[in-house]
Amino acid sequence: MNETPNAPTLRSLTDQFTLEKVIDGTAEGTLDLWQRTFTRLHALSFDLDDFRRADLITRIKTTAPRTWSRATLTTYLTRCTTFAHWLRHQGFIEHAHKAPSASKRPKLRELPTDEEIGHLLADLADRSHHAPTGRARTRLQDECVTRLLIETGARISETLALEPSSILRDEQGARIVILGSKSPAAERAITITPELSGLLHQYERRWPPPARDLFRSRRDQHISTQTFCKWLHAYCETLGILAPVTPHVLRHRWILKRICAGDSAIEVMTRAGHSSIEMTVYYFNQVRRLMPLDSNAPNAEIERVTHHGWRHPTR
Repeated sequence: MNETPNAPTLRSLTDQFTLEKVIDGTAEGTLDLWQRTFTRLHALSFDLDDFRRADLITRIKTTAPRTWSRATLTTYLTRCTTFAHWLRHQGFIEHAHKAPSASKRPKLRELPTDEEIGHLLADLADRSHHAPTGRARTRLQDECVTRLLIETGARISETLALEPSSILRDEQGARIVILGSKSPAAERAITITPELSGLLHQYERRWPPPARDLFRSRRDQHISTQTFCKWLHAYCETLGILAPVTPHVLRHRWILKRICAGDSAIEVMTRAGHSSIEMTVYYFNQVRRLMPLDSNAPNAEIERVTHHGWRHPTR
C-alpha cells in the first residue's frame, strides 16, 4: 500500500532522524552506519507502511545478504528496530517492534587497572588545581563527573542529568540520588566518599548551579553524553592508559568489583540500577569465568588479574 500524498515519506523521516542524531553530537562513524542502513532500506523500497507491519523485522532479515555474520545482522536489525521505536515515539506507527537478542556470552573487555585509575584521578585533581580562571569551573566539573562515574557506577546519562537536589548530606553521610535513565525502577541512592562530597560542595558553592543540571557546558547548556565520552576517551589516551576508557567501561569495572567484593545479585542490581536480574546475572557470569574449577588449584589468569588490577578481568 502506498503512502498518501500528504503523509511524510520514509526518506524524509530518515533524514529527520539523522538530523536529530547530528544535533545530539553522534559520532561520525555511527552516523555513517545509520546512513548505510537507511540507504539499504531505501534501495529495497521499504516505506512507512512496511514499518507498520508486525512482521517488519522478519521481512528485513530475509533481505539481508547470506554472507553477513550473525553479529553484523544483529547490529543491522537492532538499528532498524531503534528507528522503528523512534517512528512509534513520533506517532507514525503503532506497533512496537522487538530487537533480536544478541549473544549472551560475556564480552572480553579490557579495563583500566587500579594504578591507571589512580593516575587518572591524580592528574584530574592537579589539572583542576592549576586551572586558569576561565577554565576553573569546567576542569573541576570534569573531575567531579569522572569521580562520580568511578565511585557510583552510574550511567553517563544519569550522571550528567544530576540536579543540585540530588546531593544529600546528613548524619548518615553523603550520597547522591540517581533518578535512572532506563526505567523508574532504576532510581537509587548511592553513598559517595567524603573526598568526592567535598569536591561537589566546592563546585556548588563557587559556581551555584541553576535549578536543574548540576553540570553544564561553557555555554551554560546541557552536556551531551557523546561530548563527554569523546573527551574522556581522548584524555585517557594522552595519559598513556592502555585500556580504551569510556563511561560504560568505568560502569562495567565498578559492577565487576562489587561482585568480587561479595555483593549479592540483588544488591548489585539495586545499586547499578538494572531493570532486570538477567542483566545482573550477565555480569556474574563474567566473574565466574575467572574462577578455577578447583578452588584450591592455582590459576595463572586470576593471579595475573589480581596482580595487575583488572587488565583483562573477563578472559
